[in-house]
Amino acid sequence: MLTDGDRSVPGETVLCAGWTLDIGAERARPIRVDRGWEEQGWPTFSGIAEYRSRFDLPPADLAWPDWELVLARVHTGADIELNGTVIGRFGWGPFDCRVPAGLLRAAGNELSVRVASTAANRYYAGTRQQGDGLDPSGLGAAPVLRPRLAGGPLHVL
Repeated sequence: MLTDGDRSVPGETVLCAGWTLDIGAERARPIRVDRGWEEQGWPTFSGIAEYRSRFDLPPADLAWPDWELVLARVHTGADIELNGTVIGRFGWGPFDCRVPAGLLRAAGNELSVRVASTAANRYYAGTRQQGDGLDPSGLGAAPVLRPRLAGGPLHVL
């Protein structure tokens, strides 16, 4: 167990399940977030697509005052919204968003990540400019919700 002074630090929550992707032209459908959409049925889609997921947290974790959402791999830019509040807009990484106090809830958290991809897969598909393959598009790793520390080292009990 990790502690920060006399408080137990909640663990990370890896948000890897329950995602859908909406590219606008068709109905949102389930998608994995550990690989880009170019590997999951949209090899030449370029533009903005929206990932959505709902998740719950243990009620005890809500007592922790400071959280951040980390998107380890995004291709290329992203707008991030949690429970109807924009928490980040990025043209490039790092994609680390501080979560405002009181925004998280025990049940029914709604996360939306709108990703703007490169245009390369659309315009270079089937040409020599495409190179060795498709450029990554969308999320390439599951978002992680983790507690932030006010300062000082973590202590392992």
